[in-house]
Amino acid sequence: MGTELVYQSQGNGCGYACVKMALIHSSKRRDFAFAPERPIAGQAPSFADLSAYAANLGLKLSGYKVWDPRAVLIHRSYYPFIAIIKEDGLLHAVYVVKRQRGGFKVLDPAKGVRKMGEAEFLSVFDGRILIEEGYEEIAPRFRRAKPVGALARIAGSLISILPSSLLLAGLLVLSFASSFGYAAIGLFLASLLAVMGGRAYLLSSLRRFDDSYIRYASCSDPKRRKEKFAHYQRYKGAAFACLPALLSSLFELCFAAIFLSFGDPHLGLSIGAMILLLCLKQLAVNPNIKRKEKEVERLEESYLASNGDSAEALASLRRGADSYSRLVLAEKAFGPLLALCLSCLCLLSSGFSPERFLFAAMSLLLISTCLDRCFAASEGLRKVKEEENYFALNFYWPSREDRESGQ
Repeated sequence: MGTELVYQSQGNGCGYACVKMALIHSSKRRDFAFAPERPIAGQAPSFADLSAYAANLGLKLSGYKVWDPRAVLIHRSYYPFIAIIKEDGLLHAVYVVKRQRGGFKVLDPAKGVRKMGEAEFLSVFDGRILIEEGYEEIAPRFRRAKPVGALARIAGSLISILPSSLLLAGLLVLSFASSFGYAAIGLFLASLLAVMGGRAYLLSSLRRFDDSYIRYASCSDPKRRKEKFAHYQRYKGAAFACLPALLSSLFELCFAAIFLSFGDPHLGLSIGAMILLLCLKQLAVNPNIKRKEKEVERLEESYLASNGDSAEALASLRRGADSYSRLVLAEKAFGPLLALCLSCLCLLSSGFSPERFLFAAMSLLLISTCLDRCFAASEGLRKVKEEENYFALNFYWPSREDRESGQ
């Protein structure tokens, strides 16, 4: 097993998250991602605290202050290691996995996987590192927190697919057995009832979830209470909505692609080409959009740090925001433009017919919409992974302790 990204579960818990990544690498055990952490009140844990935390779980870490960073960075034997960087005036722990051509692969507990250029990394590297020296198997197995049970996930997914299934079944009846018109109407009405039933089920599930966990968002510190409530809402929204949305979107995409291309090989090839090109676009463009978004966030923080007095910071922020807006606009326009181009190819391959062009364009736009929903739902599932450690530490395990103590 290589390395695995672990998101931090506390505001200043980047060090603990990096120690967990080092434990996963040394032990080949993924369950260390769910190891309990010591609550942080105020300052982030020191190197001594992190070394003691790792030692209790069987990992020996040695800390060093490097005066010449290149002396460490050029030797592959040191990788992976925990490094302290300073960004936006704040110290932050990251897990440096390996040296790549022109930079480094870094696992950031707050921002995810990053590729930092050598000059960029050296400009923020604090010089302090923690290196793995050895591992001993002394820690027990750790359980993953499951605030939303497997049965609830399965039921929610099936209920989300049901309306689309009934609607598409009605369309099939109308297409291939038009004499059964009343049966098709019944299926359409059943689809509407399934939508209403799914909404009712979702509301009841959210209510039960709130009854179990929302009270743990209360805190005497207003800032801390606001932070906990924001994390709670992000996890709840992603956990209940994203998996059903992904499954229903995939089902609709597959059925629509098969149904629309049935008996029409030219449109079928266009649909296949569109799915392939949109997936390649997502892989190629989406990382650039995220990188640009983080760059705009850094420019905004720099401008706010200057109290709005720096004209240069404001100009840089405007340039970055304009560039980001153009990139997002181009990404959103790619799907409809691709649908129109492929519709023109369908028109040329099968003879000129306005009805044919309109049907192909609407079909390809439907495929593009289904794919966009799949991409959005998969992005939401990533947010579940980002938030699950925070939710487990601050909501799930406190609720389990209260239930076991009879409160």
